[in-house]
Amino acid sequence: MGGLFADLKKAETYQALLAELVGTGLLTLAALLAGTPYAVALILAALVYGLGPISGAQLNPAVTLGLLVARRQPVVKGVLYLVAQVAGALLAGKIAPAIGDLSSYSAGKPVGEFVGAGLLVLTVVAVSDKWVPKAGGGVAIGAALGAGLLLSNGVLNPAVALAMGLGRSPALWAAALGGVAFAALFDLLSVKQGQEQQEETHEEEADQKPAQDPTPQTAVPSYRLSTPVMYASPSTHVTVPLARPGTSPSTKTKHPAPTRSLWSSVADLFSRKPKQQARREPSTRPASGD
Repeated sequence: MGGLFADLKKAETYQALLAELVGTGLLTLAALLAGTPYAVALILAALVYGLGPISGAQLNPAVTLGLLVARRQPVVKGVLYLVAQVAGALLAGKIAPAIGDLSSYSAGKPVGEFVGAGLLVLTVVAVSDKWVPKAGGGVAIGAALGAGLLLSNGVLNPAVALAMGLGRSPALWAAALGGVAFAALFDLLSVKQGQEQQEETHEEEADQKPAQDPTPQTAVPSYRLSTPVMYASPSTHVTVPLARPGTSPSTKTKHPAPTRSLWSSVADLFSRKPKQQARREPSTRPASGD
């Protein structure tokens, strides 16, 4: 429950409620005094740019109900938005006669109110989901409201309908139902579109990955023989340790060749025994003078 009412502890929530009250009141004044769809659409576009950063500039119970159904709006905050919008419209209805003459107005047919409000809510949800660029959000929402008003010849706003005294007309219930239905439809379509985009993203990532070589590479063993190899020569033994695989010749340990001293060479020279000549045996061959 604490998370449900967490918005009540924030100052931004009350700023947003005040923005919804003032914005809905100004929109109601345009509908009561101007009486043309163009004026209402233009002022809505202006309010989206002016109050959008504060409250989202919903300014319409049908829009708020649609956002609640599409889970784009917290429940408690959405209910407070509905109260602020109705209060702003009723307040504007009391102020409008002091400003000027009221225009003639009437509610549209149920189907017209349903479709017109649905078109408006569809555009608002698309803007809130950033399907429409932020710079064009006000233009898109204002154009949707103008097109819906021209299409239905209705009100498309339950709060404005209450200010006009049309509480029992289709401008109240048909517009609210249209907002809910089209928001749910957009939510369903956007989920499917999001899944398709994720699948396309996964396919692109899979195509961009380099093909892996299925042949496993044999790892080079990193080892060194612990037993040195003995190389024998007639005069001395030289032990040459094996270098570790992968080392450069410059890093191998060099052992200088053993050298004999000069005195050892001289002593060997005098200690050598003279070669004994082979003894000749007397010849048994007769002399040539015989």
